[in-house]
Amino acid sequence: MYHAFRSVELAMSSTPGDAINKALNLRFITQGKLVDGLVTNYDERFQYGEDMVFSNKWGKNITADLGTTKQIVGSRGKDTVDILPKNVLATRVLQKKLQDGDVIFWVKDPKKRAVEEIVAHLSIVHIKSGKPYVIHAAGDKDREGRPGGGAVKAVLFADYVRTMRFVGAFVTRFEQ
Repeated sequence: MYHAFRSVELAMSSTPGDAINKALNLRFITQGKLVDGLVTNYDERFQYGEDMVFSNKWGKNITADLGTTKQIVGSRGKDTVDILPKNVLATRVLQKKLQDGDVIFWVKDPKKRAVEEIVAHLSIVHIKSGKPYVIHAAGDKDREGRPGGGAVKAVLFADYVRTMRFVGAFVTRFEQ
């Protein structure tokens, strides 16, 4: 989530101060508040990716505009949600509709949810030589007896979808 936060904040800003203001808006359900350079309402930040999708702060939800959606079991007050399933994401028709800067919210299999999360991972689309790539933070979290670590990677969208463990995705797009 933090990779997406920072990437979007910086992409939408022209100065460090502007990036801070973007962060105080985008990272929070309400509005982030600074006192003496410290955030005082950290508990009001987005903790679930699906809340970002439905907030309209993270661009327009264009999921249904890109292809045929599928309804799956929701969570935390949403009985169901409409996602682009893996088989639709794998199509060239959908991939040609993606644009630089689209935000992909990868959806976890409802049977594998641990903390009622619908979205398990975020990435940003980059178009290179006419092909969409997924830019995302890849790696492992710290686990008992094993340190975590990772890196930001660019992976061809088609390859990512083919090997991913997610059941589908939401997609949002910022208006220019």
